[in-house]
Amino acid sequence: MNDIYKGLLALTNHNPLNQKNMKLSKEQLMGIVRHGLTFVGGLLLMKGLVDETMVQEVTGAVITFIGTIWSVFDKKK
Repeated sequence: MNDIYKGLLALTNHNPLNQKNMKLSKEQLMGIVRHGLTFVGGLLLMKGLVDETMVQEVTGAVITFIGTIWSVFDKKK
């Protein structure tokens, strides 16, 4: 086996995107949710359906709710 093939094989075997059961940490998932809420809030703000304060309050409330529920289920394990 030549060195180039060994290097490519090592890269593909250790690529985190290559894992079948990739699990997100709490911080990663909360970041995704926060950015998703910010995106939706931006769309609603752009259409004039809500104001900036409402977007911030709802985003904060949803993140707090998800964090609380996650904490309860995590402690039950």
